[in-house]
Amino acid sequence: MVSTVDPEARHIHKNRTRHQAGYKGHVAVEPESGLFTGVALTSGCGADNHEARVAEDLLAEEAEPVQVLGDTAYGTADLREHLEEAGHGQVLKPPPLRSVVPGGFTSDDFRIDTAGGQVACPAGHTRLLGEPLKGGFRQAQFKKLCAGCALRERCTTSKTGRVLRVHPQHQRLADALRQAADPAWKDAYRRWRPPVERGIAWLVARGNRRLRYIGILRNDTWLLNRAAALNLRRLVNLGLTPLQTVSSKWGARLQDQIPTRARARAHSTVPCSSRDRSVGTSSSLRFGLRCPEVSGQRQHGPPRAMRPCARADR
Repeated sequence: MVSTVDPEARHIHKNRTRHQAGYKGHVAVEPESGLFTGVALTSGCGADNHEARVAEDLLAEEAEPVQVLGDTAYGTADLREHLEEAGHGQVLKPPPLRSVVPGGFTSDDFRIDTAGGQVACPAGHTRLLGEPLKGGFRQAQFKKLCAGCALRERCTTSKTGRVLRVHPQHQRLADALRQAADPAWKDAYRRWRPPVERGIAWLVARGNRRLRYIGILRNDTWLLNRAAALNLRRLVNLGLTPLQTVSSKWGARLQDQIPTRARARAHSTVPCSSRDRSVGTSSSLRFGLRCPEVSGQRQHGPPRAMRPCARADR
């Protein structure tokens, strides 16, 4: 427990030097329209509250395949496997490779054959992979082979030699790294990330980075209400029109106030589908987007951007 006022608050580490007490806020955004399709507030620690784990819940109700965008927090092998099984496309940034020696060799410089159970180092030495350890990781121990090796200074600082740990889903992560090097992948990531960051900025604007309640349940309810209000504001900006349940006289007056260009933009970017379910869940919302019939649906729907919102603190 880190707070006597809010016992459910936990330490949250943005990086190695920046930390605070509070909760994690998670959002799913549709970059094409700027609408929040799912939000959740969880504890700041624990494997079940990791960004990639919560992303599975935020995407659980997708009725058809979508393109999922996410930063390195969502680039885990487990989430990639889950998305593949669900048929979703992936634009997930893989975690960067880190070398033991600055500017030295990374695991990508080793030839790893998980099927054959062996690893070859940059110098050409080969070692067998050991039995799976805790978490499914396997090791290739070069140790004595590093003695007198001309490449040792670029490979390890250990006195006993290099020990390489291999992820249980190494091949999946290696494929993700190669995919991220594709110019088409980079273009898609750079195109959709700015709209996602803009949505996060809307969510935490005007002091809303700081929570107003105590406990996960109350703050999660506040986050849901705020996301719904932002969705309604966004729909009005896109050209919200009244449903038939609203009087025709009032509806005609509202229709005249919305520019024709805005109505056309709303009709083309916000299709009338189940993707809008995160808006209007309350029965008190008596508005909707009147959309023309949509034909020629794409195989993959609009992108879904998974992003942890800036950590809420108290």
